Amino acid sequence: MEKFIIKNNLNRSFLLKNGGIVVISKIGPIQFGVPSGIINEFSEMQIEFPKFFVIPSNFFEKKHLINLFDLESIVLHNYANKRKTIIICTKELEKNIRTIFNEEVSGPPDYKVQKSCIF
Repeated sequence: MEKFIIKNNLNRSFLLKNGGIVVISKIGPIQFGVPSGIINEFSEMQIEFPKFFVIPSNFFEKKHLINLFDLESIVLHNYANKRKTIIICTKELEKNIRTIFNEEVSGPPDYKVQKSCIF
């Protein structure tokens, strides 16, 4: 892992195995991109799990076929550990992310539950 660490006077940064970059700063780790599998990766590295996440404008990196938006597990992980998740993104992405989370919780807004589906 040490070969991926870039050191300078202000911080340390490293690449995640599944994509994304983490910068260790004075306020804690800041992660750029949210690939899947990072919870296990951080527990293996035994470093503080981030609460700051910078969301890229593209959720999928086509060149290496990497999903950079697995935010649900991150939010649940921080919530379970009584930590906030701070998401840094554009206003347009904020709207999309809020829509995604609302639909995960309550389904699409125009979804009609049919009586035959109720048990």
